[in-house]
Amino acid sequence: MLNIGLATAFKAYDAKQKNHRSVCAIARDGSLVVSLWEHHMGPEAGHLVARGSFDRWTGPGNDEFRANVKQAFDTNQRIRVIITSTKQTEEVERGADGSTLKKECKVRKDLIGEVFEADEARYAIRFKKAADSTAVVPANRD
Repeated sequence: MLNIGLATAFKAYDAKQKNHRSVCAIARDGSLVVSLWEHHMGPEAGHLVARGSFDRWTGPGNDEFRANVKQAFDTNQRIRVIITSTKQTEEVERGADGSTLKKECKVRKDLIGEVFEADEARYAIRFKKAADSTAVVPANRD
């Protein structure tokens, strides 16, 4: 996993950002590619899970991300991930403009995911190894 810039990371999935503030894009294969903060991810029940709040930050990038994640939840759209890390996690949590922070992006083509929780305020995305992608079952949304 090579550390690269966000635009290059999206290109690795054959996805093009709408603008430099976009943190998600639709890939040519129809999957939703998302850039997620590494510090919002952790292991849960044999998966890597990203949990976050739509309300933590604002702006056009957030509006696009929110709409795409909610649609992915509604349609069981496949999720691909770029894991983005920074040492400035406190600024991230305060809602700072992530495009201004020093960060590293890692393309994780070995992971495939699904949105299994999404409401007006929060989301959760579960990832498995891509080799197991045929075993991914629809989310239990009870």
